[in-house]
Amino acid sequence: MNSDTGLQKSSKFQRIIIPAIYLSFIVFTILHFIVPFLHEEASIPNLRFSYENQKSIDLGHQEPINEYFLDYIYLAGHYTCHQRSDRSFYLNDNQLPVCSRCIGIYLGMSLVFLIALWQRPKGSFFQSLCQLIKFNPISKKECCDFVIIIGIGAILAIPMLADGFLQIFTSYVSNEMTRLFTGFFFGLFEGGLTVGLLSHIAFILKQHENGF
Repeated sequence: MNSDTGLQKSSKFQRIIIPAIYLSFIVFTILHFIVPFLHEEASIPNLRFSYENQKSIDLGHQEPINEYFLDYIYLAGHYTCHQRSDRSFYLNDNQLPVCSRCIGIYLGMSLVFLIALWQRPKGSFFQSLCQLIKFNPISKKECCDFVIIIGIGAILAIPMLADGFLQIFTSYVSNEMTRLFTGFFFGLFEGGLTVGLLSHIAFILKQHENGF
C-alpha cells in the first residue's frame, strides 16, 4: 500500500468516520425522546403497537410500518430491548422506544461520545482511555494507568450486572430509577470500550501505514 494512501485512509477514519459514529449514536439517542411526541397522546402502547398477551411494543406488526418514518426508532428497540411497558418511561403519555435500563445505557454512551468528540483521544486502547478520562493526557506509554482504567470499568459495569442477576436468582425487583442509573453507569463503560476500540483501530491503521 502506498504510504500516502494509507495516511489518507487512517486520517479519514480518525477525523471523519469515528466522529460520525459518535454523532450518529448521539442523534439516535435524542430521537428516543422525540418520537413519543410524534404520536397522539397515550397511543403507545396500544393494539396497533402491542402483542395481545404481552405489554410490549411490537412495531413489526404495524401496517404500514412507515406511517411515521421515525417509527423505525421503535422498530430498532423491538430488536434490542424487551420493551416492557411496566419497565419503561413515558413522554406525552407514550412509552419510550426502549426500557428504562436501555435508555440509561444510551445516555451513558452518548455522554462518553460527547466527551470523546471534545477530547479527540488518540493512540492505542489504553492510551486513548487515559486521555479520555484525563489521567495522563500526553503520555505515550502503553501501560499508562491501565489498572485504574480496568478498575473504573469494573465499578461502572458491576452495578447493572448485580442488579440483573439479583432479579434472576432472587425475588428482588428493582425500580425504574435503579434500572436507569445502573444502565447509565454501564453505558459509560460501554462508551469507553467503544472509544478505546475505535481509537485502537485508527492506531493500528497508522502503524500499518508507517510499516510497523
